[in-house]
Amino acid sequence: MNKWIIFVTFVVMSFGFVSGCTQQQTPPISTNTITIKNSAFIPSNITITAGQNVTWLNEDSIPHQVKGENGLFLSDALNNGQSFTYWFNTTGTYNYICNIHPFMKGTIIVK
Repeated sequence: MNKWIIFVTFVVMSFGFVSGCTQQQTPPISTNTITIKNSAFIPSNITITAGQNVTWLNEDSIPHQVKGENGLFLSDALNNGQSFTYWFNTTGTYNYICNIHPFMKGTIIVK
């Protein structure tokens, strides 16, 4: 009888361990990603569809701050490895700069 109880306990515990194991899923990478590297936006200009987002990813060794024309959006200062995402819901042309380094410029065209 004791062997039976030990066996059942082992089986129940095994199911508990297996059910707790899940494969971690990597979130999808946005195809609308602008990389910040060597004090430049890469690519600086992109075209997207209304309702899509754009993610700026800082891969530079210095901080950058993404600012939309007329203050439409403003990221925090992004350090290396940090990102900022903005959703564009209305068609149009949107210019942006790095607020810290205003010589860095780009354009988002939303169709």
